Amino acid sequence: MKILFLIRRLHCAGAERQLVVLARGLRGRGHEVAVAVFYPGGPLESELRESGVQVYSLDKRGRWDVCGFTWRLIRLIRRECPVILHGYLCVPNILSGVLSMIFPAVRVIWGVRSSNMDLSKYDWLHRVLYILECRLSNVADLIIANSEAGLDYAAAHGFPRVRMLVIPNGIDTER
Repeated sequence: MKILFLIRRLHCAGAERQLVVLARGLRGRGHEVAVAVFYPGGPLESELRESGVQVYSLDKRGRWDVCGFTWRLIRLIRRECPVILHGYLCVPNILSGVLSMIFPAVRVIWGVRSSNMDLSKYDWLHRVLYILECRLSNVADLIIANSEAGLDYAAAHGFPRVRMLVIPNGIDTER
């Protein structure tokens, strides 16, 4: 199966580490896996490439680089023809939801990685984006939370519980 993950960047953080573990594991099981990043240069990119996972940079130039960036993402999806587009976190989830209307044959999976978003600690744009993510959540074919608390929080804010499941974070005990 061809799977394209979508994430902002591949810096060393919890969600990014889990994406690397998941992408490498799926690749090891014979799936064709690629990761599209908004911003290139994260330290986890080389780890993915070394394991045979293709990493595509969408070369986003900043917060307001929307049109060119979106066009590059659409071209990438057309070229790669993934079976699954897997958004990781808020903005990639929103984008994959919107793009599901352009690519109806592509199954959309969202990754929810938080259990309590205190929106008062974020700027106005982040608050608007979270509201938009909640409203668009019905277009996702599957929403994966990494905890029961995260699932409950998202469901309480409008995510469709019937399309949600929990897959806890994997831990690489060798590492």
